[in-house]
Amino acid sequence: MVKCRKLFRLFIFMMGFFLVVGCGGESKSSSDTTAPIIKLNGESKMTVLFGSTFLDKGATAVDNVDGSVRVGVSGEVDSTQIGTYIITYSAEDKSGNKSSLTRTVSVAYDCSLKGQNKLVYGIMKDAYLWYEHVDDLAYDEYTNTETLLEDLKYEKYDRWSYISSLSSYTNYFEEGTYLGFGFSMRLLDEKIYISLIYKDSPAHLVGIERGSEILEIEGKTIQEITAQDLWNTILGSEEVGVERTFKVKTNGTTSTVSIKKAIVTAHSVIESKTLELEGKKVGYLVFNKFIEPSLAELSETFEAFKKDGIEELILDLRYNGGGRLHIAQYLASLIGGDKSNENVFNTLKFNDRYTNWNFDYKFTDEINHLSLDRVYVITTENTASASEYVINGLTPFLDVHLIGSKTHGKPVGMRGFTFCEKHLSPIQFQGVNAEGYGDYFDGIAPSCTVEDDILHPFGDENEAMLKETLYFMGNNKCSINVQKTAKQEAPSIEYKRVPQKGLEYEIDAF
Repeated sequence: MVKCRKLFRLFIFMMGFFLVVGCGGESKSSSDTTAPIIKLNGESKMTVLFGSTFLDKGATAVDNVDGSVRVGVSGEVDSTQIGTYIITYSAEDKSGNKSSLTRTVSVAYDCSLKGQNKLVYGIMKDAYLWYEHVDDLAYDEYTNTETLLEDLKYEKYDRWSYISSLSSYTNYFEEGTYLGFGFSMRLLDEKIYISLIYKDSPAHLVGIERGSEILEIEGKTIQEITAQDLWNTILGSEEVGVERTFKVKTNGTTSTVSIKKAIVTAHSVIESKTLELEGKKVGYLVFNKFIEPSLAELSETFEAFKKDGIEELILDLRYNGGGRLHIAQYLASLIGGDKSNENVFNTLKFNDRYTNWNFDYKFTDEINHLSLDRVYVITTENTASASEYVINGLTPFLDVHLIGSKTHGKPVGMRGFTFCEKHLSPIQFQGVNAEGYGDYFDGIAPSCTVEDDILHPFGDENEAMLKETLYFMGNNKCSINVQKTAKQEAPSIEYKRVPQKGLEYEIDAF
């Protein structure tokens, strides 16, 4: 009887097992392996205009067993930042099957004329250093964005904000190249002289040099070009291969040459050499640009100075209109060395809406630094921006002596904005040195006033500016001839720039 009961219990247990297994075979958890299907509302790729509101059209999901299921969304679109954003849509059914789908959203500028005007107007009303002085204008009535910018600039100070093509801007600052003939020129008494020539440029290859006088361009005299206001057209369109004819006098010989525009490499280091003064080795450097290729050129130059064991430095910035501040920081660190290392070089101060952008550039410890007690800087009215930051930044740590004429007076700078294949460079910050000084809108005055001497090559010890600097180094005073003109605000002979604007003004070359 006991044995029968045991068998009966085993039978019941086995029946239960088979029932459970049978029910399990029909359960949803083991048979539903298909994830929900997600369908986007709208396109999988969308473009949103900068500054507009992004409205997500969402998505739906249907499961083969559960029907409609909830869709989760992750990711954000910031329409105030140009870029590409990914929105991810996810769904899960009751059986744990998951699926996802993405939408790509690109935030782009409205490149219509009205859209560009609106953007420039908005930036000037917001991120511009002097935004509170920007007039309320009907920006949508302007037929030219560059003209709008000119009308928005704070007239009291701003001589510099500009718009350029993105390609020209990038080529110059990143690659150190521009389209042209390869020279800079200055105007004196209705005569044009070549002030600087780039090595291996089209102009250099036909024999033009510093000090050459241009008598005619395309058969027109300089007086005719100036009187007829032809400087914007006489040199031809901005295209490779555009040819112009120049009548030139070089070393007393007059010739007529044809030059074609090409891509010119704008070298930063125009001249570097070691001079001797009363038994001391003096480094002389003509530095003309603060652009990315400058780093390699400066590194090579200061390595040579270090090997030569120079004890003094003459930094010739007479034509240097500025550029990127991390290059200025590097140059100043090479000069200051241990005297300035890890101290503040310059502090950038933005407007009160963007104080979080304020930034300290500090002197860095560079391999070939000189650790000088003083530096002599040759300057003119064309010495601007990053050049002045070097002068002002070094002043708390070294004796900085200026020889030449008062600098340009640009203690401000730009970060810039890229839009619609253009680059907007509005003034956004003011720089101050470690002592908090940066108010030199009227320029920085020299110790000795002396004119540029275009008729002598760079590095010639008879060139007026270099000659005066060497005299000042040896005597700690200006020469007698210079003392007579010391009260003048500008030299008695003053070369003027040929009219240029925007990026072309900054490049300062044709």
